[in-house]
Amino acid sequence: MSVEKIIAEIEKNAKLSRAEIMQKVNKKIEDLFGLVTQEAASYLVAKDLGINLPQLERKSLQIKNIVT
Repeated sequence: MSVEKIIAEIEKNAKLSRAEIMQKVNKKIEDLFGLVTQEAASYLVAKDLGINLPQLERKSLQIKNIVT
């Protein structure tokens, strides 16, 4: 799920403005020392607000497909 879709779901379910949501997302990234993506931080904000979103898509990576 893209960041835009996650934010739209949070807006719809939590009745927060986009600016408020982005502030929470940026704060979450800061709290986690920048170690999470904006997408992951958005999921975490949704979870903190009690909003259940579909799980992250798992991306399969095989060693044979890694190029050095």
